Amino acid sequence: FNSRGKTADKDLYCGGCIFVDHASGFVSVEFQSSLSSHATLVSKVSFENMCRDHGVMPQKYLSDNGGAFTSKEYSDHLSAFHQHNRFAGVGAHHHNGHAERAIQTIMSISRAMILHSAMHWPELADTSLWPMAVSHAVFLWNHVPSLSTGLSPSDLFTRSRWKQSRFHDIHVWGCPTYVLDKTIADGKKLPRWKPRSTRCQYLGLSPLHSSSVPLVLNPSTGSITPQFHVVFDDWFATVSSDTASLPDFNSDEWNKMFGDSSFQYMLDDEDLVNMRELSQQLEDSLDSKHADFLREQQVLE
Repeated sequence: FNSRGKTADKDLYCGGCIFVDHASGFVSVEFQSSLSSHATLVSKVSFENMCRDHGVMPQKYLSDNGGAFTSKEYSDHLSAFHQHNRFAGVGAHHHNGHAERAIQTIMSISRAMILHSAMHWPELADTSLWPMAVSHAVFLWNHVPSLSTGLSPSDLFTRSRWKQSRFHDIHVWGCPTYVLDKTIADGKKLPRWKPRSTRCQYLGLSPLHSSSVPLVLNPSTGSITPQFHVVFDDWFATVSSDTASLPDFNSDEWNKMFGDSSFQYMLDDEDLVNMRELSQQLEDSLDSKHADFLREQQVLE
């Protein structure tokens, strides 16, 4: 995330490896610029290093039948560390349903956040920001507590409670963020008519800093940096949008933002008809309630 917008196309992230702990539901995502066995092993090692920091030692893996997981290089690596790997049946995603459900939810959250930001701030609509959206969705998944236990996947995985007061540091993904000019932050003065802040875009929290330090994208430079002296516009009230400036959400670039996977729910003609009928029923219900309310008011008068 620190290339300042100058990454070559061949080095851009094209996918990643998502690890789901079956015991706690904790999710970790490692992005990759290649889906080869070597890149997958690099992701696996990075995940296991993070696990060891929390006293967790992965011993077994359950994966699909992708080439990266069935390769000799991957098998030899598992054997060297005395780890076991099992495979889900071909086309039987339910064999690894716990992980597949988590991945589906995270992809849906990520897509919704990007589309929401694009509709409110089309000027900065960019599908290449999908890794940042996925990272933020994974963070939310790991830290939102369960309604039944009050514990989050992060609490269970790390065996320590994440302070829920830190939820106040989370804002709407992609919203305008105003960063105080460095000159003022250093205690110096600016000319009277020079802007005091720079408008950036919020891309989630920095994993290397305090929870009060967000990552922001500077549209002018293309750089993503952690900032502290910031003000957030969670309602997109300081930016404008209109129908003409919206991106073409039906293009392949947007439809296949997360790949041509089964986790994208595409509406067919029957779904659209059902949605229109449901909308009409809701409108009729609201009109009926409003009419009843007016009748009651007239009776009271």
